[in-house]
Amino acid sequence: KTATLKIGLKVIDEENGFDEQTQNIKPEKIQVFWWDEEDKAATDLSAAGANKSAQATKSVSKVSGANIIKTDLDNIKNLALGSAVETTGIVSVLPGVLGANIFYVAGSGVQIYCYKKDFPEFKVGDQIKIIGELSSAYGELRIKIKDKSAVQILNFGSAPEPEEISLGDLEDGDDFVGSLVKVAGEITSVKTDFFWLDDGEGEIKVVIKPTTGLSLKNLAVATGDKAEVVGILSKTSSGLRLLPRGAEDLIIEKILGQATAKTNLTNKIFGQNILKYFLALTLAIIVILVVVIFRIKQKTKDNLLPKK
Repeated sequence: KTATLKIGLKVIDEENGFDEQTQNIKPEKIQVFWWDEEDKAATDLSAAGANKSAQATKSVSKVSGANIIKTDLDNIKNLALGSAVETTGIVSVLPGVLGANIFYVAGSGVQIYCYKKDFPEFKVGDQIKIIGELSSAYGELRIKIKDKSAVQILNFGSAPEPEEISLGDLEDGDDFVGSLVKVAGEITSVKTDFFWLDDGEGEIKVVIKPTTGLSLKNLAVATGDKAEVVGILSKTSSGLRLLPRGAEDLIIEKILGQATAKTNLTNKIFGQNILKYFLALTLAIIVILVVVIFRIKQKTKDNLLPKK
């Protein structure tokens, strides 16, 4: 009986990590495989040194010639990883906003990944068709595409509306992962590039990506503030997180409320002061007029008296 060696390969890219394959290999002929979205040869590193030119090939994103499954985003989560799929969706996040080689489409929501960062020109709200391979990164579904030829623009439209959810809804599973959602609650903790938001039913980490151009310091976000946040619900090894796309996705109610209250108070005080000044000025004018009139009358009276 010949023993075998079980080897698992984990590929880490700059956005996420994902387990790729586990293989049983005989020790006398060990092969090492690697993948980076390009067709790569697996070089034979035979322990006996025999047949070093033997090679095997593997492509993780090649879908040409495969049986492509046409599906909608609501059902794509029911398909097996590795399936070649064709689906349509509305662009909710452009490439480069939340990652150099990813963007998102709305519907039930899914991430689109291209190792080459080769994307066509489109805008948020455009309806597109995508053909690629279904995969997963930290439990978050993604469709890997070879290049921009895998994306076709079908229609031009308006930006998708986020789905309002409570954080208690997330306890039932990952149905909202990859989707554009809106959450309102209270900020319970603030760090350099993220804060925690509690809506009374749960708590979620809101991460500010540097590519969005946002800064929590500039936003003056503080613990205790009320916030309404729109963003992509994403999943990592440490759990769920919410990723705003830009300043338009953040409403810090307490800060805006304080600014409004301060402005209203300033206007009120200014108005009261103006009224005081007006009354004082009016009174002074009246006093001056009374004095002037009195003097005029007195002078007139003196002129009417016969001179001695």
